[in-house]
Amino acid sequence: MAPTRSARRGKYNYSEGTLTGIKCTYCSMKFKAQGIKKHETSCKKLLETEEERQRFNRDYERGK
Repeated sequence: MAPTRSARRGKYNYSEGTLTGIKCTYCSMKFKAQGIKKHETSCKKLLETEEERQRFNRDYERGK
């Protein structure tokens, strides 16, 4: 019987360095080093979408 996936992978080391986290440059929330890159990508896209929506709303209101 082959070992399960979790048995092959070692447990994650929750050291003090990983628990403190890295701040997102867009929302200032703290994330582990493993997740900050993915979060910043989605956070940036969310902010850009929100800014674009606000710009379109302003342009729409001016057109009335």
